[in-house]
Amino acid sequence: MLTYRSLPINKGKRLVKLSFSFTPKSKYWRAGFKLISPNDGIWPLSSALQSLLFHLSNRGSDRKTIGIWRYTSKAIQPKTDLMSIKDREITVEMNVNKNNYLSCYVNGEKYFNDKINPVLLERVCVLGWGDGKPCKVEFKNIEFETV
Repeated sequence: MLTYRSLPINKGKRLVKLSFSFTPKSKYWRAGFKLISPNDGIWPLSSALQSLLFHLSNRGSDRKTIGIWRYTSKAIQPKTDLMSIKDREITVEMNVNKNNYLSCYVNGEKYFNDKINPVLLERVCVLGWGDGKPCKVEFKNIEFETV
């Protein structure tokens, strides 16, 4: 099951902060956000030639290790970090400074910091999916700020 929420960013505004938490409720899951170029769509998710997809997924049989993936126009192949999780609830935060450097955090730890095209900050969605497998992800505390 796909869980999806497009965030309402008013015309002429851009995203500068996003935070949310989620709890995976299935054995297999992926969850994160996509910053979408005006020339790109949400689908396919990994098509980020002009967009940015930042997401997490469970890894390993113990389900206590997650992979952190990011697809960008600079790196069509994902860069993956691994982290252990103690709780089922995971918090994701991102912010963009005035020089268009995007920083992403998972449970308070920084996993991404790179300059991005500001046009990507005009459309965003938060989503959870299972690559065709049964998947349930519950999002809460979705907050964002624009300028």
